Amino acid sequence: MTAPLHELVSSYAAALERCDPDTGEVPEDVGAVLDALADALPLKIEALAGVRARYLADAAACKALSAQYAAKAARHAAGAERIEAYVLGCLESAGIPSVKGATASARVKESASVVVTCKPEELEPRFQRHKPATVEPDKIALKAALDLGEAIANVILETRKSVVFR
Repeated sequence: MTAPLHELVSSYAAALERCDPDTGEVPEDVGAVLDALADALPLKIEALAGVRARYLADAAACKALSAQYAAKAARHAAGAERIEAYVLGCLESAGIPSVKGATASARVKESASVVVTCKPEELEPRFQRHKPATVEPDKIALKAALDLGEAIANVILETRKSVVFR
């Protein structure tokens, strides 16, 4: 086994420093060291290039697997959403708010979220949240005001239904 590449390079540099800088003359003992290193360096570079190629191939394979798993995750999430929509439709059409089984239950859950139909800058300042260089609606403050019965221009309280599984 040859020395690590950094040691080979250091030995090569140390040997070259012993050469005469003016004439380029190489002392006999330095020539022997350079000859030995000349054989070791290419072999070490070849080996390291092979390891590097394996790392790059493994990285590409991992990236491809990651993309495949991301697509699979998206398909599974969409399938779960389709089931939730189907169960919600069934429960609503039957007029049943909840069903409880031995290991699972489903119930219709109603939730509300704020929908802003204007630019955030057009809202009153108390309903704005400032982030660096942006303004966006403060939906928590807006919801609290709407829940108290306040009418706010360009803002509505949207009600949605979903199914909750346990």
